[in-house]
Amino acid sequence: MSGRAGAEVLIVGGGVIGCAAAYFLAAEHGVRALVVERDGVGRHASGGAAGELSVIGRSQLDATMTPGDPFTALCVEGARLHEQFGPALREESGVDYHRADTLILRPSLTRQEAEEAQGQLAIQQGLGLDAEWLEPPQVEALGSWVTKDLHGAILTGEAQLDSAPFAHALAQAAIRRGAEIVIDEVIGLEAEGGRTPRAVARGGAYEGERVVLAAGPWSARLGASIGVSIPVRPLRGQILHLQAPVEPQRYGVFHRTGYALPKSGGVVYAGTTEEEAGFAAETTAEACESILRAVARFAPDAARLAVVNATACLRPVSDDGLPLMGAVPGWDGLYLATGHGRKGILLSLVSGKAMAELIVTGRSAIDVDAFAPARLALSRGG
Repeated sequence: MSGRAGAEVLIVGGGVIGCAAAYFLAAEHGVRALVVERDGVGRHASGGAAGELSVIGRSQLDATMTPGDPFTALCVEGARLHEQFGPALREESGVDYHRADTLILRPSLTRQEAEEAQGQLAIQQGLGLDAEWLEPPQVEALGSWVTKDLHGAILTGEAQLDSAPFAHALAQAAIRRGAEIVIDEVIGLEAEGGRTPRAVARGGAYEGERVVLAAGPWSARLGASIGVSIPVRPLRGQILHLQAPVEPQRYGVFHRTGYALPKSGGVVYAGTTEEEAGFAAETTAEACESILRAVARFAPDAARLAVVNATACLRPVSDDGLPLMGAVPGWDGLYLATGHGRKGILLSLVSGKAMAELIVTGRSAIDVDAFAPARLALSRGG
């Protein structure tokens, strides 16, 4: 077999998490990584995501997010690092991924939703988020496309980017720092007695002093090949690309049932589904209809826009909904970096930075203890 041997760090998976880890390994620790990616950078969830850099969920905080919660803190730090590293990353990579500030309206369509939203507003503000409550006349005065049939809305100042160019920016920046990215499909791992495994691919075998599985939901299949149970599964998300309106909208609209988000390049993203569909990454007519029905409730003008494209991607979700980041117990030099679910783009930089620190020093200045694989991953081969 051909392949590559002797890398300091071998990363299986060239999405935003894997490329971010490769970048920070090189940029902050002088460690060159070899990234093995099956199809190409940004070909899966990393390139198909909506690209919102939102600490908040679709309507309020996600159910798992509360002040002082480790995941909330990770999301807040993730947003901060996007702002901190964005200019240098764009300059170093030569790729403009259109990071921009954006205004998001989160309408409450019922009185109960309004009560819940106002209760969450203080929490959002306590997290340092730019958020305020608007009464219906104030929302209407904005001239946005949000429905007039509402009980108020939260207006937030957030940020977004275009996910596929962002993935390529991370890859290019990592390469310029000395990382290498190889296109090859890893079909399994090989190891003996808990030693650092090697990756067996269609084009050969790849080895590293340390190995990181950052292959999204496919990480579970790779782990199973050496007897490591990785509780992460694919969650399909479908997004519609709508033709932009004649008069551009300043506001994205997020509701717990979906969103309508104006993007660069003259399109509006509408979505998204959350489907247990295994590894089927196809779009469906049923999903298109359900997305448009949801959007019609909170942004009826957006729902009338022409559909110009539809995409689907498989987001990696762990059994408890939290990322898996850190060393696999019972194994020498094996790490996980997966399970980021719908927050992969937001958490890419903070995860890459934390993983680089864990790999090189054994600890991270970013508190990621709550995401250690030991809480869920069960090793049978160590």
